[in-house]
Amino acid sequence: MANGWRAAALEGRVYPGLVLAPGSAAAGLLLTDLSQGECGILDAFEDDRYDLRKLCLTSGAPGWTYVWSGGEVRDKDRDSGTS
Repeated sequence: MANGWRAAALEGRVYPGLVLAPGSAAAGLLLTDLSQGECGILDAFEDDRYDLRKLCLTSGAPGWTYVWSGGEVRDKDRDSGTS
């Protein structure tokens, strides 16, 4: 979990964006031991509206994630069943 973040629904997109959200916590999956090639595939998939950032997770461990910086964020979370 990442405290202070949420997986927000984005206007015109079917996938979420991780955005700052004080008082919230975003659940996710931490992938470890990725090869340089696998990291390259993830980097190629995410467009330039995402920023790769290192966050401190609730476990205390660091984790790298793509944070949405492109705007067009909806008030509802992606997991809320709305898009």
